[in-house]
Amino acid sequence: MSRGQFAVMLAVVCVAGLVGGALSDRLRGTPAWAQGGTVAERVVEAQEFRVLDGAGKLRARLGLLPDGCASLALLDAEGKPRAGLGLRANGSPGLLLNDAAGVPRLGLVLLTDGRPAVAVKDADDKIRANLTFAPDGSPGLTFLDADGGARVVVGLFPDGSPALGLAGPDGTRIWSAP
Repeated sequence: MSRGQFAVMLAVVCVAGLVGGALSDRLRGTPAWAQGGTVAERVVEAQEFRVLDGAGKLRARLGLLPDGCASLALLDAEGKPRAGLGLRANGSPGLLLNDAAGVPRLGLVLLTDGRPAVAVKDADDKIRANLTFAPDGSPGLTFLDADGGARVVVGLFPDGSPALGLAGPDGTRIWSAP
């Protein structure tokens, strides 16, 4: 190949490369970017998200419960649910903490009117203590027996004065003040 032919071929290759590059940029559409862009480009939509550990075991789930309520569940290495955050069907949010066996032990919920309520459960999943607030804001703490009967009630009246009540196994009042 002569020196002139080489120069022509080099010019044709360069022009073809430029034309091909320009056409490919026009034909491929909008490029994808890992960062930047508009808010809509950063949104991921799905019905469920799952987080798996290195061994492929489920460790967290964000999705909908069968009743359509949103929930976030955190699982330990054995796959037992240990914490949950969700919405009840009535829209009130709740937080649930479970023991190592996956049994719910502590629950916190905001009622539809905004009042908080805390329930502490035993290993048999029975409520044994409740912290609640009356609509007027007065707090009350109730201790329950294994059958669900209120045995000790401590609270404050709206004026701030204390109240204490003790009940027997059948629910009869043993002692109260005032």
